[in-house]
Amino acid sequence: QNAVVSFTAPNLDLNTVPGLSAGYTFTLIAVLIAAVIGVASAYLNVTGYYSLPAVSVLLFNGVIILYFGFGVPVFGVNLIVFGCVLIGANLLRFAVQMSRMTEVLRKVDVVASFPSGFVLRFAQGVFAFSLIVAMPIVFRSLYATAGPGALAEFNYALRLFELPMGVLISVIPILFLPLLSRIGDADDPAFKEALLLALQLALGLGLIAALMLGLFALPIVTVLFGYGALAEDGVLDVSVAVQIMIIGLPFQAMFQALAAGLNATGRTRVVLFIAVGAVVGSIAAFGLFKAMDFDPKLAAMLGFVVFHVLAFVSAFWMTLGSSVVRLLPAMLLPAIQISVLAGLCAWLNPWLRDGNVRVWEVGVITILTLLLLFMMRSLIKKLATLRDTAQKD
Repeated sequence: QNAVVSFTAPNLDLNTVPGLSAGYTFTLIAVLIAAVIGVASAYLNVTGYYSLPAVSVLLFNGVIILYFGFGVPVFGVNLIVFGCVLIGANLLRFAVQMSRMTEVLRKVDVVASFPSGFVLRFAQGVFAFSLIVAMPIVFRSLYATAGPGALAEFNYALRLFELPMGVLISVIPILFLPLLSRIGDADDPAFKEALLLALQLALGLGLIAALMLGLFALPIVTVLFGYGALAEDGVLDVSVAVQIMIIGLPFQAMFQALAAGLNATGRTRVVLFIAVGAVVGSIAAFGLFKAMDFDPKLAAMLGFVVFHVLAFVSAFWMTLGSSVVRLLPAMLLPAIQISVLAGLCAWLNPWLRDGNVRVWEVGVITILTLLLLFMMRSLIKKLATLRDTAQKD
């Protein structure tokens, strides 16, 4: 555990953290529960209970928020207590999901069987996803070499990067993977139509979220993090980190959609090769930026972005090739429209850029978000029609 903690938090003094050893062990127990939750979530998504996994996540987060709001003032920063809370939150999340899974507990006479090569594809999928999950940890460690405070700075920026991924974009592979798997043939016109729709949604939502966070990074960071121990300089540093990191968001969104298409047709090996190549290429890019005397923070952030760009370009070529490049202008149209409105708003109202946030300015961002949904209504209608047709077939 000391090696793991030293890698993920290079500047942390392990002797100053109370309950580190026991808390680390409790966290590993929570990971085992989370693994079972992953299987349960997959079952619920395939059977059409899309909202239940989301509700269970809200309850999980609610428990964690209550701990930080009321538990920390009572128990202090103690990883033993936090580990117990983490286990309890995971058990609650699993119990909520099991409320719609009672049928899987009944004894059945059917013996599960898997197609030839399943174990290999499973291993490929595990390693590919592990690399994708580990990539931010790698660049967080590289970013943290810049000195004290850098680790927290990266974490704050990463939270804002993950926010649109969780709220807007993660639903795309969840919805499309079962549909694409039922078709199962990459050469089928219906498969390509569904995959292109997923790609359009990912590009539109990813670009618009990136533009919103890029233009309004400082006021958003000020509202969310600009209080307590995070000083004004820290807010500014986090805002700059967000503006660089967020460049990779549209590419990550489109890669997630394309990876769903590859996995749906059993091409897990391709996803693994793409992930390995993107990791190697992004770390090489970081080394190149360092050799060019880039600031360690900037080099790490650019390497983070390079990973997503390489992953998308590789997946796009492997999945669709050059024949669909002509469709990109139409896919970009909704994002171009909303970006013009957002840019005009930021230009006319400089208060939105300096962090001095007012209530009506938060309302402006909300209105722009609603305009996003309005401009993408044709894609959303098409999605609903496609899903209805698939269910009918």
